[in-house]
Amino acid sequence: MAQIGANQPKQESATTGNKTTGFMREIITGIIAFLILGVTLWMLWDTYQVGRDSLGGLDDAAASAASEAYSRQLELLTIAVGFFGAVIGYYFGRVPAEARADSAQTTANAAVSSEANVKAEVRSVLPVIGEGLSMRVNRAAVAPDSNDGSEIQMQQAQNAVQRLHELVG
Repeated sequence: MAQIGANQPKQESATTGNKTTGFMREIITGIIAFLILGVTLWMLWDTYQVGRDSLGGLDDAAASAASEAYSRQLELLTIAVGFFGAVIGYYFGRVPAEARADSAQTTANAAVSSEANVKAEVRSVLPVIGEGLSMRVNRAAVAPDSNDGSEIQMQQAQNAVQRLHELVG
């Protein structure tokens, strides 16, 4: 039976690994996110100003140029909002995902440890069960009772003990 994480080196996540490196990574990611937010908000404000100015009392040539500038700024703003969404989505999605991964690794390690404990306990009890079963078989051989099915039960018990030996290796 494969043991999850038994032969794998322990990997450290950003939340449990080197504290300084994890902290610096979070600071840099936060700065980048705030820079992208600032640029996006500035572009939004500038696009609003150009759109408002293009509605003012301009002649046809100036209104056409302002409308064209407004269209270009809207296209750039669409790209900037996409970057902003990607950065924020990554930043806020990564932290819960790392926490879930750490939780899953902890659960897997606990399961492997629990399996080892159960196997050790079964290994310690099997000799006692085997001795008791042997004594009962010997008594049954010396003083056989009536054919009440105890031989079949004994064979089933011996098979069960053998199967446990095979399972715990």
